[in-house]
Amino acid sequence: MQSQAQGERPVGIVIIAILYFIGGLGELYAGMYRVTEIEPILLALPDELDQLFAALVVAAGITSIALACGLYVGKGWAWPWNNVWVSVVFEWVIAETILQPSEWWVAAFSIPVGGLIMYYMYRPSVRAFFGKSPARGARLS
Repeated sequence: MQSQAQGERPVGIVIIAILYFIGGLGELYAGMYRVTEIEPILLALPDELDQLFAALVVAAGITSIALACGLYVGKGWAWPWNNVWVSVVFEWVIAETILQPSEWWVAAFSIPVGGLIMYYMYRPSVRAFFGKSPARGARLS
């Protein structure tokens, strides 16, 4: 059985969950919009690749919403999957910046925010909320 939340929900987790949920809704909308569009926008890709990209955006939206729900209720699986998700988003943003240099501002915003989320998720009180043991020598505050 998955470990359940321990103690009071940290405020930062609520903020992260809300951001993931809103981002997930935006990704779902953008992906579904792209699926229904006729002309490709991204780098003038052929229709098949553009549709594949749109499907990936929809999958990212579903993942973000599921992760938001898991983080909010303190599911044990949400903590490690958040770390994986932040890593995937880092790689996605870097690839997007390489392919579309005019989108550098996305990386300038997303990478520091992702770093702060990763740092916060390793705080002892946050780890304890997800039922993870605190790192050695860490004090709960």
